[in-house]
Amino acid sequence: MRTLDAESGRIVEASRVDPKLEERKDLLALFLTGKGADSKTVANAPSECMSTVWLRDVVLNFILAGRDTTACTLSWMFFILATNPEIQAKVQAEIDGKFGPDTKITMASVSASEVPYLHGLLYETLRLYPPVPVDGKEAQADDVLPDGTKIPKHANLDFMVYAMGRNAAVYPDPETVRPERWIPFKEPSQYEFPVFQGGPRICLGMNMALFEAKIVALMLLREYSFDLLAGEKEKISYLPTSLTMSICNSGGERFDSQNLWLVPRLRNTK
Repeated sequence: MRTLDAESGRIVEASRVDPKLEERKDLLALFLTGKGADSKTVANAPSECMSTVWLRDVVLNFILAGRDTTACTLSWMFFILATNPEIQAKVQAEIDGKFGPDTKITMASVSASEVPYLHGLLYETLRLYPPVPVDGKEAQADDVLPDGTKIPKHANLDFMVYAMGRNAAVYPDPETVRPERWIPFKEPSQYEFPVFQGGPRICLGMNMALFEAKIVALMLLREYSFDLLAGEKEKISYLPTSLTMSICNSGGERFDSQNLWLVPRLRNTK
């Protein structure tokens, strides 16, 4: 916590003195240049700035908000890898061809164009196992859906992201994991693939979550291969009472163990 606190404070203070702050469009810059003075504004800072402590909390909230969903995505991704050894081998071949032991990993180096198969695997994971499988919205005004359905003000609408990702009319052979579906990558419609929501309230951490998931997978798969013990696959389900699609390995209807027990095997990549 001390490390997170110090690093958040450093980021806030560096942004305050950034001569190009007014040109920036990131979330922190928008807060710093926005209106609504805070009574605890630090000395020598413009009067419209928020306090460092308050902005630190904003930074940490946005970082931590993506923890469970990203962890959930990684769990299902490694379940796919462990139960589809041919896919795991293709991902590792791609990683081995692009990243040596001293290669610096950047956001650009794990883009869809640089690691298309890993990127495709991530999107297949999100399609089949969306971290938030069901979501809902409330209409703030009378509206009409594209198919002509009238929506009255304050109506609640639920949409099943899980079912949308398994729609055979959109994804042929939907139960099969095929990273090739996303190669070459074309950004799906936010409303056809609402894993990260859509419109003006789309997930602010989407790009960071994709980046994090690919980096973790890359670093692990570069060193290890993974599989499951015999009989473990049949135990895997998800927690039906959770907001996120948390993985379970209890079997039956107990749902009392949210673990994915993988068997790591050190690779000889030299």
